[in-house]
Amino acid sequence: MKQILLSTIIAFGFALLLDGQTITTGTVTSPLCAGSNITVPFTITGSFNAGNIFTAELSNSAGSFSNPVPIGRLKGLTGGVIGGHIPDSCSGGNGYLVRVVSSTPSVTGSNSNIVVINPLPPQILIDSIIGPVCTGKPLTIAVRSSPLSNSSYNFTYSLSGANTISLDTVAITFTSGVGRFNIPISPNPGYISINIYSITSLSPNGCTLRTYDTLFSF
Repeated sequence: MKQILLSTIIAFGFALLLDGQTITTGTVTSPLCAGSNITVPFTITGSFNAGNIFTAELSNSAGSFSNPVPIGRLKGLTGGVIGGHIPDSCSGGNGYLVRVVSSTPSVTGSNSNIVVINPLPPQILIDSIIGPVCTGKPLTIAVRSSPLSNSSYNFTYSLSGANTISLDTVAITFTSGVGRFNIPISPNPGYISINIYSITSLSPNGCTLRTYDTLFSF
């Protein structure tokens, strides 16, 4: 009787072992920019239930999953690649991890390689024109950053008017979120108005805030 019971327990345990589910998170590209897309490959063992959803999760910058951020989902029963998105608000750091978890059954996958995420630069907003507008002399533009910054960033701008400047790049150093830059003014008297538009912030690490339109005429 004892031998039959022992054999039953061993057989049951072996069956559970064969049907055990695991998720192995693959290699994730690094470094990445906040606001960029991410692909998370993963493999599985065992069987998952109908309606299962695999979710890619992002840790904090210290590698902790105490409050994971879902960055992509994939409905299915087999391994594959999850397409995700790093939140624009991600503060950046060099200790992020990614993992894949399932819904039915609930399984937590292994951690990925360490992922470096660089933050987006601040949005640059035009405040005012400083000083008189004189043809043939540089024009000073006062700007501010959102959120407030005390760092230096590059950004591109375009001008339209009697003459056109396309995607010139200037550097701005912000102090408590306030900065300024100069643009050339054509000596052509017909240069009556300037529209500053399609401003793109460029951070030193190469991350770019998506282009947006800002019109400022005078």
